[in-house]
Amino acid sequence: MVFPLSKIHGIQILRGIAASFIVMLHCIFVYYSRVGPPDEMMARSGLFLGIGVDIFFVISGFIMMLVSVGRHAGGIDFLIDRITRIAPNYWFYTMVLVLTGLALPSLLRAVDINVDAIAKSLLFIPFERPGGDIQPILGVGWTLNYEMFYYLIFSFLMRLPAWQKTLAMIAIFSGLFAVAVMADVGPVFGAFFGNTIVFAFVSGMALYLAVERWGRPRPAASIVALALGLVIWLSTAGPWSPAWSARFLLWGVPASLMVYAALGLSPAGGRISSFLERLGDASYSLYLSHTFTITLLFVIWQRLGFASPPLFILAAFLASIAAGFIAHRIIEVPLTQAARRLIDTRRHRVA
Repeated sequence: MVFPLSKIHGIQILRGIAASFIVMLHCIFVYYSRVGPPDEMMARSGLFLGIGVDIFFVISGFIMMLVSVGRHAGGIDFLIDRITRIAPNYWFYTMVLVLTGLALPSLLRAVDINVDAIAKSLLFIPFERPGGDIQPILGVGWTLNYEMFYYLIFSFLMRLPAWQKTLAMIAIFSGLFAVAVMADVGPVFGAFFGNTIVFAFVSGMALYLAVERWGRPRPAASIVALALGLVIWLSTAGPWSPAWSARFLLWGVPASLMVYAALGLSPAGGRISSFLERLGDASYSLYLSHTFTITLLFVIWQRLGFASPPLFILAAFLASIAAGFIAHRIIEVPLTQAARRLIDTRRHRVA
């Protein structure tokens, strides 16, 4: 192992920052998608925050390589562990949304609640919504479809040495991308595999190989990497998001530089670092729950007759952070622990 997983404080802090980017993006989007188009400043302030997803994918690629080193369990056990970590909480929020949609269908006009949509959402199978978006019922779950596909492929490569895993993943993703953009494979396959965001996972794997070979970056190298990543990222801050075919170059590369920097920068300590690290711990719950919080607050905001966009965005952001911490403690941790106990019990019975 390159270094203890528990010691990567910078990565956990970066998780918290990435999650806050996504929350802020959706605070802006939810407000302006309901009251009218945002002005250029708000669009510029919102869309480029989508890099938070790319950061998560790079981290995922790195961490999966790290935890698989010296692991004697096979690919099936690895996949079960990842499903146990990801699925229960995602299923919980998906079913909350399904029940809400059935009770109040006007709230879910963009999603057709039916057995096919529910099944594909719960099984992480991409599908096309009535409006043309390739998203599950819980919209933010589109990223989990990528995560679970990555874990599935990774599970087949578990027994390979680290560098062979990386090369095999590059070959698989490159092949799928080529088919998606060159062949008539339909809108779902084309949109899903034609998005270069998948190469963020590979970038994280490559970062692992670099750290394994040369060690963690020194502070000076981390500062340079962070500065370069920020320059590339901020240069994309226009009223658009990158085309799928260009996303890795415009967001994946700077995300990779930020993750590399986080591996070498030690937090200074203090309340801010501690808060961001705890936010990283709760980032999954924050990611799954924040659209519920934002939407609920928007309904209340309208009922009260408030009309200040900046004030709503700030209030929704802070409320989402608070709700994410609560959801982590009372939903995510108990559900994950229960799922792991169930799997461990079944494993012992089989043994």
